[in-house]
Amino acid sequence: MTEMVAAINERYEVLGELASGAQGVVLRARDLQSGEEVAIKQFSLGARTAYLRELAASLDNRHANLLTPLDTFYGADGIGFVVYEYLSAGTLRQSMNGKPQTLRTTMRCAEDLLRALDHLHQRNLIHCDIKPENVFVRRAADGQLSACLLGDLGSTCSLREASSGDHRSGSPAYSAPERLYQKFQANSDLYSLGVLLFELAVGSLPFSGGPREVARAHLQQPVPLEKVPVAFLRSLIGGLLEKDPTRRIASAERALRLLTSLKSDVQSAPPAPARGQATASSPPSMNKTVQKQAVIGRRPPREVARTTIESGFERVHVLEGRDGPWLAIESVNDVVTMPALNDGRPRMFPKSGAVRLLGSNELLYQTESSVNRLNVSTGITSLVHDRCAGAIDFACDGQRLIWRTRRSAHQLDLRTRGESTFLIPHYLLEARSHLLQNGSFVVSTGPMNNQISLRDGDGTQKRLQDLDGPIIELVSERTVLLAVTLNVKRQDNYAVWRVAEFSEPQRLDIPIESRLLATSP
Repeated sequence: MTEMVAAINERYEVLGELASGAQGVVLRARDLQSGEEVAIKQFSLGARTAYLRELAASLDNRHANLLTPLDTFYGADGIGFVVYEYLSAGTLRQSMNGKPQTLRTTMRCAEDLLRALDHLHQRNLIHCDIKPENVFVRRAADGQLSACLLGDLGSTCSLREASSGDHRSGSPAYSAPERLYQKFQANSDLYSLGVLLFELAVGSLPFSGGPREVARAHLQQPVPLEKVPVAFLRSLIGGLLEKDPTRRIASAERALRLLTSLKSDVQSAPPAPARGQATASSPPSMNKTVQKQAVIGRRPPREVARTTIESGFERVHVLEGRDGPWLAIESVNDVVTMPALNDGRPRMFPKSGAVRLLGSNELLYQTESSVNRLNVSTGITSLVHDRCAGAIDFACDGQRLIWRTRRSAHQLDLRTRGESTFLIPHYLLEARSHLLQNGSFVVSTGPMNNQISLRDGDGTQKRLQDLDGPIIELVSERTVLLAVTLNVKRQDNYAVWRVAEFSEPQRLDIPIESRLLATSP
């Protein structure tokens, strides 16, 4: 300690040691010029690269939620020092104590860390080591958490370095699955943040065991989201913890928008179930809504409303809503619901798979291995089933749930919880499934996803019908199935097929170029 004091006592008086690690030690000191306490990170002689990396990432990235240096200098023996603000509350790990944190604390951390990551990602930097030990907390006079600051920027790398696969820093318990193959990207940080938020909300990590067991779990096992007590927080964490980075929330900026939308629904979020009560095994009541049948006449359509929506969406759904029509605007990684006739507040929810309508006021959407139910008028979400591992598509009519993987289909009776599995491989494009009122179900199949397979409730195939192109939508009208196909030669043209069990299918061409498919009950 005397050598350390001799190296820095011209301005800083060392008061003690705060922490130590492979790269050096962190000292608590007093700035003799200002009288303020500071934390000084002293790098070991062999950690010059880490010192330079931390400086390069820190000095040009000042942000309210990043722990950035106050000063930096070399000692007489060439050892590097970086001076930071001293935060007496310490790290987030020290505040957690192995217990679930309050909703306020979890939300504060989520918002602050997303802002820090958004700042880094906009500058093409990936933090690579999000964990509670690298998050520092600031507390108000009453002891309440007032801010979270992301530190240890020495692990940060550029997007170019990440794409080369040469950067290997990180903590296995918090690492995204793609990190195991050295193919990480900006939203790999979001996966790590999802693990951290799960730990804050639940009090433990989603997976336990040795490094190999944890790595295998991150690759293969569904995240036990049912342990997260608050529905909207479960939705956010589920969107962050998608194993496939293309299905994960795409950016910190998008995650912030989701958080802002979900945060406003805190008061309407359902309370945590009491210990001993079932969650996913006993879903909420899903009474089937009787659909009103309308006859489409020859009278030209009349415009009743016009609204502006954000570009970049893939599909629009129209729902009746409690107070007028609502739009559900589906993008790759989220769905936005908004009233069509007034300026009501839009809500955003993360999703990683299909969106399906349930009646005139509700929809279902997939996050990771879970299927969730959303009331568009109230914004209240609930969990339908949380064990749809590997799902690429699903359908639900309120009584039954069917989901598909690349190799099989699974049918679940939501009342008895009885489950059946059928071998139905899927080859290309997006799978489509649909439940019929008579207990049968329909799936798209075939090498080009251009076949309709009609099966009874036991999974026995009753009819296999070839259509002219990939099936992109299935819907039933009373006893008749309607299928929308895409013309593979002219990709802007669609056709609607009327398919009945005991008659040949009839085709209706849509005679205009189409860019969007909209569906409504």
